Amino acid sequence: MVISRKDGVILLILFALYFLYPIITEINDIVTTYKQEKNLKEKQQIKLIPSIIFIIIGIVLLKYGGDFVVDYATSIAQMFNVTERVIGLTIVAIGTALPELITSIFAVIKKDSDLAVGNLVGSCVLNLFLILGTGAIITPLEFSNEFNNNLILLAISTVLIWLFNFIGKKNTITRIKGATLLLIFTAYMTKLFI
Repeated sequence: MVISRKDGVILLILFALYFLYPIITEINDIVTTYKQEKNLKEKQQIKLIPSIIFIIIGIVLLKYGGDFVVDYATSIAQMFNVTERVIGLTIVAIGTALPELITSIFAVIKKDSDLAVGNLVGSCVLNLFLILGTGAIITPLEFSNEFNNNLILLAISTVLIWLFNFIGKKNTITRIKGATLLLIFTAYMTKLFI
């Protein structure tokens, strides 16, 4: 099976549409807030430069930390003759997801659950649409039928998370729901290595 250049263009269009709406909404919110609070500009200028510096430092550390985890974990996996598919679906996936996990944990600790959920959903959409779309435009991506089972699990998991909205406490992922997701993930990882 192949993700063609045409498919890549479609994915990039979906990426643009997905991210365009929140950007426009946020711009409108900023304009409204600016009009309501004239002193806000002075406060933001004081915090702007340190914030940009911390973001740059964070990006650099995440980049090297992710490289470190992925490179060494892949080497260990190859020593045990684990296939590239399994390495990609497990070790590389976990290594590249670590920044989102750490960011979400700190967001939850600070009781900013919107940031935690938004970070994870935005990251998944970005990986699916932008990265896969860009890769397919550069060169069509061939993949085996074995990946279809993983895509089906991804679709089922996404629907399950959506259904969690209507089960129990509305718009809340409780500890039981979180444990359910972790059990599904553990079963998936176990199946890959078995």
